[in-house]
Amino acid sequence: MSRFSVRRLALAILCAAMASGPAEAEELPLLPPAEAEELPLLQPTRVLLFGRAETAGPAVVSAVAVSPDGMLLAAAGDDHQVRIWGLSDGHVIHELEGHTDWVRCAAFSSDGSQLATGGNDRRLHVWDVKSGRLLRSLSGNRQVVSALAYSSDGKQLAAAGFHSRVTIYEPLAGARVRELDGPCDDIRTVTFSPGGQRLAAAGRNGVIRLWNAQTGQPLRDISAHRRRVRTLVFSPDGTRLASGGEGRDVSIWQTETGRREKSLPSPSAKVLATVFMDNNTLAVGGSDNQIYQWDLLSQQVTRRMVGHTGSVATLAYAPMQRLLISGSFDTTVRLWNLSPVEEDRAARHQTSKVK
Repeated sequence: MSRFSVRRLALAILCAAMASGPAEAEELPLLPPAEAEELPLLQPTRVLLFGRAETAGPAVVSAVAVSPDGMLLAAAGDDHQVRIWGLSDGHVIHELEGHTDWVRCAAFSSDGSQLATGGNDRRLHVWDVKSGRLLRSLSGNRQVVSALAYSSDGKQLAAAGFHSRVTIYEPLAGARVRELDGPCDDIRTVTFSPGGQRLAAAGRNGVIRLWNAQTGQPLRDISAHRRRVRTLVFSPDGTRLASGGEGRDVSIWQTETGRREKSLPSPSAKVLATVFMDNNTLAVGGSDNQIYQWDLLSQQVTRRMVGHTGSVATLAYAPMQRLLISGSFDTTVRLWNLSPVEEDRAARHQTSKVK
């Protein structure tokens, strides 16, 4: 094994340790064992190994994003590269080179023509998706770029990181539109509402800050969690905001009032990733290597997705294909087919196990 491969293996182990924190007693499962066994258990339909084994070996996956039409998947990690796959066949279309350190975040524009990426090298790149060409490199980031989000009209790109500001860019022109004071140092997540009216960000201190996305005026602060928030996501209709993080809980907020609507039973793991699949269905991934599908109406877990052997760091969803995509510290990207046919197959398999 080469020195670089040993270094990458050590880094992957360190990433898992960072996600799980100091050594603790064995974590309890999300549900009692009997109930967990009764849940439909879904295996991935495709596994993509991230990185090039012939060089430095597989790489930790820290970001996945799916194009608006559900045809393309972008993934990035600690090997400094960004890959774009075709979701229909799993073939790599582009390998984007331009970062010099860990790539932590990636986001497609609303029309799918641009891909923005950022990371530890403090660089924010905007790529042409069709050609793979670097369109613009947005400079001036003082710290690591840990989170990116496009507005629904594609005219604004929000960037945040290991500091207290959220910077809004006009991505193609490369101009800074404004800088917003964040709720804390070390912001880990930023997101626009689907209609583009609101912007939300959160990080180390557990406070979510909401702004008017058009004017940059603060709307409210929500004291959401006692520990670092890792993930924020708006529901497709924009009326709810889900948050989760190192406090091992998931909360659902009404965006209009800032009131907590639901608090999901605390998972056994730190919550690292969430994605709405529809207005009442939320997928949650974390440091127990599993993905849970929640029905928000009943506040029940309806499915468990297993297969990852490292923390689930990032999630994306292609609604037209009913395809969930997950990236993990285990160096893989996994695709989960949630079509009715696959649901029926999983249910039949689960029934046969308990006969």
